[in-house]
Amino acid sequence: MKKHFLLFLIMGGFLINAAYASGAGFHVREQGAKATGMANAFIAQADDPSAIFYNPAGLAFQEGTQYSLGVTYISLSKTKFKGTTEIGGSTVAVKDKTRGGTAIPPNFYAFTTLESMPLSLGIGLNLAYPLTIKWDTNSPLRDEIKEISILPMNINPTIAYQIEPLKLAVAFGIDYSEGSVWVDKIAYTPAFMGNLELGNIEIEADGEGWGYNAGILYKPIDSLSFGLAYRSEIKLELSGNADFLSTNGTVTGLASASSDVSSDVTLPECWSFGIMVKPMDKLTLECDVDYFGWSSFHTLKFNFKGVLDAYGFDTVQLKDWHDSWTYRIGAQYAVTDNFDLRCGYVYDETPIPSSTLGPELPGADRHNIALGLGYHKGQGAIDIGYLLAIFDKRKVDNLHQAGEYSGNRIHILGMNVTYAF
Repeated sequence: MKKHFLLFLIMGGFLINAAYASGAGFHVREQGAKATGMANAFIAQADDPSAIFYNPAGLAFQEGTQYSLGVTYISLSKTKFKGTTEIGGSTVAVKDKTRGGTAIPPNFYAFTTLESMPLSLGIGLNLAYPLTIKWDTNSPLRDEIKEISILPMNINPTIAYQIEPLKLAVAFGIDYSEGSVWVDKIAYTPAFMGNLELGNIEIEADGEGWGYNAGILYKPIDSLSFGLAYRSEIKLELSGNADFLSTNGTVTGLASASSDVSSDVTLPECWSFGIMVKPMDKLTLECDVDYFGWSSFHTLKFNFKGVLDAYGFDTVQLKDWHDSWTYRIGAQYAVTDNFDLRCGYVYDETPIPSSTLGPELPGADRHNIALGLGYHKGQGAIDIGYLLAIFDKRKVDNLHQAGEYSGNRIHILGMNVTYAF
């Protein structure tokens, strides 16, 4: 078991090589292929093992022991920026774009329902907040960022209990996140010192944090259900190393230097509400609303020690994000007893204000269109979900930049294989 767990961590850490900048900050909601095909409107259904992520109370209404292994393929277009930016104390014209790429985050879920009592035990592993943005090494935006990567792996044991006479289930789980942050940028002196380029700085840090989650699922009748799920904030306490290579030794007197560095990243709390109805036996409809507490993300700060601290290299980027909402609708139609078709739509608000919008995460409101299918027979099931994310154009006019971000499209294809014993 330990060997398999380590393999999962390695897969998650090394296969993420591109950005998935969701409208909801850098949250990735696509953690199960069945839910993905319904635009992740799944809180009030939660009827496969991925309920551990979406609403763990759903486990209490499922039977036996089930395992689900999935992978999500994410293909990215290149986000474009056209406008001006400030670099080295001067305003320069910019026409640039990110380096596109792919990401392949995995997910795994397992649970068992006890025969002696209406109690279910489960565990899930996924990457819910991966972020990587890559601009060209010589981009005019290099003083703010050349590359940034945040990769937290989440492990979620959970327990669910069904209160049978009331057709009500409750669940509680623990979230353990272990993650890393990697940043590459050009350091400059403050404005009062002339905005002189000092050199390239690379920061690599890792750490861990704890949180919790809970869920409620109520099914008054077979054709109607209500779901509520909550995930708490998780504060990742990070520590690592920073390497500096001078391009202007006359300012610092340093050719190169290394230093310990510390930081923290707070992943937001999330409330999710869902209503599912079945107007006919073969048709399932669901509407969900998600609330993300991104106001917890005030700054992105790195504290240096040793030589780099003495030269005043501490960096603080004001973020001041605000809370955001996401609205989902999904549908499933049972074509046969074994074959289902799915679709859905999402409107996803960005939490990033124009005053702090920058190239490290050029988020915008987005519209998602989803399609999916599922085949289930006997003890096995295969689900495939596709989602197209279309970002609105985003104008920016703040102290650092003026212009427009555009062109961002994301194609997401997920597949899960589930087996029940």
